[in-house]
Amino acid sequence: MPRLLTCARQHKQGHRLTPVAFIVCGVVATALNSSVTSAAFRAPSNNEIITGSLPSPAQQEEQLRHAKEGTEGLELVARLSETSSYIKRPVEWTVFERDPQMANFGKQVYHGVVSLADISLKPGQYRIEAKYGYATTAKNVTILPQTRLAVSLNLQVGGIRTLSKVFGVNANNYANATHKIYRLQDNKPVKLITDKVSQGEIIRLSAGEYKIESRFELGNTLAVAKVTIKPGILTSLNIEHQASMARLQFVKQSQKEAKWTVTSLKSGPNGRWSKSGTSKTPNIILAPGRYQFAASINGKKFIKTLTLERGKAATILLGK
Repeated sequence: MPRLLTCARQHKQGHRLTPVAFIVCGVVATALNSSVTSAAFRAPSNNEIITGSLPSPAQQEEQLRHAKEGTEGLELVARLSETSSYIKRPVEWTVFERDPQMANFGKQVYHGVVSLADISLKPGQYRIEAKYGYATTAKNVTILPQTRLAVSLNLQVGGIRTLSKVFGVNANNYANATHKIYRLQDNKPVKLITDKVSQGEIIRLSAGEYKIESRFELGNTLAVAKVTIKPGILTSLNIEHQASMARLQFVKQSQKEAKWTVTSLKSGPNGRWSKSGTSKTPNIILAPGRYQFAASINGKKFIKTLTLERGKAATILLGK
């Protein structure tokens, strides 16, 4: 068995991402290891962004060993980067037959979601595709008669974990932020990678430049940050909304939830913003400005108007 995969099988610790620090105007990166270690880092100052060039193109390792006729095949493992250990979490592997004369690949001969794929295949030419998170890498290989080919793919993958908060407001009062991730590439259109990333969720991405958009489920603010993803590195991103929080509370309420509506009193490019719901005590993240708060309780309508300030939380009591 080649040293390549022998090491992989002997590697017992799970591969996890090591947390680091990031604020909306700063990035700190820490290398990932197979086991979690305490991360020493330098806290970024305001308006400081630490960046770096991407590593050299991905290196792939291949090793051959003799096999009896009829036992030929592939053994596949992957790394996050050139210097990282083998990935011990499941990787999605797909193998296709390949016809070099037709410059394409044919039928699928293997699909599995495992950390180490051990596949029996007849001699021939194949295409290997490995997917880890939102990153995909492919490689063409040839299996010779009476050989098994061990391949280690360098995926050039990093990760990001995003948390959104509101300037000056206790984070325990809100949680339902979602994030969109876009890939930024020179001379290419911006590409949406995913639009449903929740608070604190770890997303694995190919190394490169990305834009993150943050919104709160109940609210009208948008915050944007750009970040460089590096192979083998987890970036922890805190996005700060310059906003305020309005908490609606209702009195004289029946067993049923109150129907409420919040409307901005200043028109934007798309007209006035408005949001309705039936939550009992909704916490709504709003851009600073003047708003009308209305509620229908036991058949009666109550209205209040209030100006909200950045970094402030206000309680609006409706029903009396």
